[in-house]
Amino acid sequence: MLAAIITLYVVMALTISPTLSEDAYQEKVLFVRVITMVGIVATGTLLVGWERARRREAVAAERSRSEENLELQRKTQEAELAALEERSRIAREIHDGVAQSIYMLSLQLETFADLTDKEQPETGERLRQLVALSKQSLLEVRHYVFDLKPFLSGGKGAASMVESQVKEFGSVAGVAAEVEVRGNERELSMAASTCLYRVTQEALANVFKHAKASEVKVILEFFADDVSLEVRDDGEGFDSETATPGNGLRNMRQRAEEPGGSFSLESTPGQGSCVKIRVPS
Repeated sequence: MLAAIITLYVVMALTISPTLSEDAYQEKVLFVRVITMVGIVATGTLLVGWERARRREAVAAERSRSEENLELQRKTQEAELAALEERSRIAREIHDGVAQSIYMLSLQLETFADLTDKEQPETGERLRQLVALSKQSLLEVRHYVFDLKPFLSGGKGAASMVESQVKEFGSVAGVAAEVEVRGNERELSMAASTCLYRVTQEALANVFKHAKASEVKVILEFFADDVSLEVRDDGEGFDSETATPGNGLRNMRQRAEEPGGSFSLESTPGQGSCVKIRVPS
């Protein structure tokens, strides 16, 4: 439009005859300039109107997108809340149903094994194997309960999470278990919390299945930029240099290395074992 106005100005200027009188010539020039200015002002007003309309449309579109995003976030939060509630409900049902039943079964088996040890040693030994199997099953069920509950979010920190697992392990396995927390506890990243949770779970399961330990000590230590977890037992131990690592050890190493951490294992036959990880916090 500006190009059209300039062209019009040039054409009108060229049509002014130089043979006109001075006054007529000045009037023609003034007329051309006024027309040109009016055209420029009109063009500017039109362009400003178009720009304002475009901005209003953009604001309306942005507002619509924001409302859609808010609605999507609300639905997502509702879905997550419903999922958490459902997980908590399933965890309660497992804890109050299957877990309690297995616990009562293990107690009954243990009592029956004690009663039959003297009269029928072979039967007593088999019953004790069933007791160990039932306790292992109970630990696995309790692990599923822990998995279903939102331990890694909300008010519970890493120390509370580890203490809950160790306390549960001690009560089910009948092993003296304690937790020592060193340093100043702070909120950890989801990756670090998940790693600590899974490695604690796996290490205690290994102690129960293989170590035949009477005592377990778990040390959780907070440093400036990372956190370490140490699980010690006084069990049978093994030669860590020559032994073939099982799935449990490989899983712990993998879980520690995924967030950029480290894994170490120390074990000596007859002197127990120590699993240690250190991960960025």
